[in-house]
Amino acid sequence: MRRVTKVLATIGIAAMASLVLTACGTSKNSSKSSGGKITIRLLTRQVGDSPQVKDYKDVLKQFEKDHKNVKIVDESQGDENQYNNILKTARSSNDLPNIFNIQGVANLGEYIDNKLIMNTEPIFKADKKWSDGFTKAGMDYVTIPGYKGKWGVPFQAGLVGVYYNQALFKKAGYDTFPKTFDQFEDAVKKLRAMGVTPISLGAKDAFTVGHLHNLIFYRMLGVDAAKQLGARKLKWTDPKVVKTIQMIKDLKDMKAFDPNAVGIGVDSAGTAFETGKAAMFISGVWMIPTFNDPSKTPVSKDVRFAKFPYFKDTPQFKDDDMQGLQSYQIRGDLKGEAKTLTIELLKKLTDKEFATKWANDAGLIMPRSDYTIEKKNDSVLFQENVDLAATSKKAAVDVFESDPIQSMQDVTRNAFVGVLQGDSPTKAAQTIQQTIDNKGQ
Repeated sequence: MRRVTKVLATIGIAAMASLVLTACGTSKNSSKSSGGKITIRLLTRQVGDSPQVKDYKDVLKQFEKDHKNVKIVDESQGDENQYNNILKTARSSNDLPNIFNIQGVANLGEYIDNKLIMNTEPIFKADKKWSDGFTKAGMDYVTIPGYKGKWGVPFQAGLVGVYYNQALFKKAGYDTFPKTFDQFEDAVKKLRAMGVTPISLGAKDAFTVGHLHNLIFYRMLGVDAAKQLGARKLKWTDPKVVKTIQMIKDLKDMKAFDPNAVGIGVDSAGTAFETGKAAMFISGVWMIPTFNDPSKTPVSKDVRFAKFPYFKDTPQFKDDDMQGLQSYQIRGDLKGEAKTLTIELLKKLTDKEFATKWANDAGLIMPRSDYTIEKKNDSVLFQENVDLAATSKKAAVDVFESDPIQSMQDVTRNAFVGVLQGDSPTKAAQTIQQTIDNKGQ
């Protein structure tokens, strides 16, 4: 499973209408295992056999080895729907893991209000050697408007953009990746005329269309517009927002995607790019190990990374970017030794040493500024991502992350997939806005 550990594979939590949050009392599962050990449960998306997952698992194994009184139970799931369902069930039954990950920081308010997650600010203040290494962007990510403190520990960053096959682009007449969307459209038409799928999109996994829309939205309206949607200062039915959805239809109409994109999963879409049948693949740093490996990507020598093109009429947003920011949350009612050991483990997964190893082994960026990245001949994609990410003036994750309604992850993405299936952009916008007007119902 090569792609199941995606960041911006996005792991937001969709609310259920019948969900009732219970106040945090004593967990249904004791922190003591049957053998009398302290149990530390984790629920992440770190599964599979990739270098990043190996590094993650190595930390867990070493921690158990160093702490004979600890039993680690890793409940991580690669499939997004399974992950979301497990977390929803755990939340409703007051049986959350010690460490887990919530995508969509605007959604954390409900967790904070119900004391389901821990304020990590005291942890940061108590260990400055560890916490001072985090970047401002990382710390800002776990700072939630309207709440004092910090509500997580940042663990991943990196630009989401376009991987492209430079050999195919050269055949289409482009020595460098198009900077403007006008040039991009021209390249798409020429690539299609060559018999190549311009953008390999696996819309069966709806997050892929969501990522595409994010890039379009931030280039057309800027990162702050997403916050305006979340604050209800802007509506999805506003003509300028509808225009961002219209761009998905426009790309479809110019045959930028495989005709069967809605029925293709992200793995199949990735394979088309890796084998040179498609010219572009939209993703983040988590794909670097795969795209650097000739055994997995036969055209690896031709793969490069670029920012999504900007629109000539909104050049002020050319550096408003999507980045794969992520954070771990800690269960809110942990006490005593279980709390101490959980925090210690989380520090091991987010410290300078692990950041260094993750970068050099897996090409992943942790939002820290105190680690060294080795210069390797095969790290051109990693270096391109790092260099381009440094040009970001403003950054955000998914547009729905700014929305307090938890179901917006599925509502928005499904609406965009609907456009690929024939729905009008106006209908898609109305569907999303209706969910907001009905307060998520």
